[in-house]
Amino acid sequence: MKNSVFVKSVFVLIIAGIMAKVIGAIYRIPLTWILGAEGLGFYQLIYPIFALLLVLSSTGTPTAISTMVAERISKGQYASAKKILKISIVTLLIIGVFVGVILVMLSSVLAGLQQNPTIMPLYITIAFAIPFVSVLSAYRGYFQGFMNMMPTAISQIVEQVAKLVFGIGFALWLLQYGVIYATWGAVFGVVVSEVLAVFCVMLCYFKHKKQFKQHLNLSTCTESGKKLLGEFFAHSLPIVLCSFVLPLLQMIDSLLVVKLLNIGGVEIVQATVMWGICSGVVGSLVNLPVALTQSVAVSVAPNMRDVNDNKQITQNKIDNACVMAINISLPLEIVLFSMAGVIIPFLYQQSITDVDLAIGLLMVYAPFVVVISLVQVQNAVLQGLKFSKIALRNVVLAGICKVVSLICLTTVQSVNIYGLVLSNIAFYVVAYVLNFVSLKNKRCWKISFLRVVPGCVSSVLMGVFLCVGAFAFEMLSVYIKLPLLLFIGASVYFSTMWVMGGLNDVKNWFTSFKKRVYKTKIG
Repeated sequence: MKNSVFVKSVFVLIIAGIMAKVIGAIYRIPLTWILGAEGLGFYQLIYPIFALLLVLSSTGTPTAISTMVAERISKGQYASAKKILKISIVTLLIIGVFVGVILVMLSSVLAGLQQNPTIMPLYITIAFAIPFVSVLSAYRGYFQGFMNMMPTAISQIVEQVAKLVFGIGFALWLLQYGVIYATWGAVFGVVVSEVLAVFCVMLCYFKHKKQFKQHLNLSTCTESGKKLLGEFFAHSLPIVLCSFVLPLLQMIDSLLVVKLLNIGGVEIVQATVMWGICSGVVGSLVNLPVALTQSVAVSVAPNMRDVNDNKQITQNKIDNACVMAINISLPLEIVLFSMAGVIIPFLYQQSITDVDLAIGLLMVYAPFVVVISLVQVQNAVLQGLKFSKIALRNVVLAGICKVVSLICLTTVQSVNIYGLVLSNIAFYVVAYVLNFVSLKNKRCWKISFLRVVPGCVSSVLMGVFLCVGAFAFEMLSVYIKLPLLLFIGASVYFSTMWVMGGLNDVKNWFTSFKKRVYKTKIG
């Protein structure tokens, strides 16, 4: 697989990720205004458990499907790739329905454990989204195996737009009946968004089927459904279990944090508000760069399929992925850290009561965005090279460290909600170190530090300009200050990157792309 194809795949997902996150940010801001900190706390109480159950029915399986499909496509076995899609859709749909029914049955118990019985209807509603997400993941994995990221990108944007329109619309309509009804409206918007995303990706599949009709007619599947199903479970089970750890930890957070804060002397209502601020406000901001670098991880896994026997090629592809992840996450990390005191008031001044708490949490969390991004790439590399069990072992050990640190820190009155952030940091640092050692032992890890120097210098220089600019603009209105500072920061970053040659990878891809277009026209 040529590097230009990998860069193109990542580029498509990054653009879609940016658009989806911008729409998601637009969605999150009015949603916070409508629901308030308490309603956002309700929303964040159910979402980790929903995400956890999604792992069982969908999360992690796209990587397994994409790896299996990519392997068949490289051999010209298009009929086998199509059969893998059919088997995965049926299997994941059955699992999704089963998991959704389990969530409905446990809704009362979960709401009681979280000391908020009123959120039981939210669990029942969100359960209907699980089968649709399962089908969606099967289609996305299939297209990723072809290194065609456009259907995934389009469905992500449709997902966010639908959530914005329907979630905000229903929340506003039902707010007159109370916060819990408005929160239910937002949750119902999530269900609608998943239904529309599935419809969108199915349309992409019908177009794709016409495009590859000739290949499908010339290809025959010699593999039995039983064999493919067994391979699907063999590939997906370690990946699913690895993906299961983080949502499981988030569910543990949702079950324990409020209680632990209460043990530390914080009242239940205030503890719920603090949980909402940390997981909903700060967490969503930190997840912005992390979601963009996830595009690199999604693309790198199927790209590893043909390099297992060549260490040099493997290292070069890992190097490309790491450099790209660092160049994406580092500048955003600097922005979040240096501009925390401007971003939080600009976005949430009217919707949260403790702005200073949110600023402090963000400044503690932001410096570790690069580590989080590299852990994503490490896990994808291990899974692509069929070392999924090693990745699973490492995240389990890191998860144990996270839970222990959460319990020890959150109950300390002087630390309180900061213990949640510190425990998350501990998880990613331990996971990074363990993955680094594992990949080094396999001689499959490489980062060319000279290639990340332009990004590091540009990011630091941008941070200096942002701090100086924030000080200089202190007397201006905050609504003017933030856009001006972001414009200045982006200008400094990209100008420095251009001068230092840090944009060469992107320039090379555009050059090769123009050559291919030119040859097509001449032909």
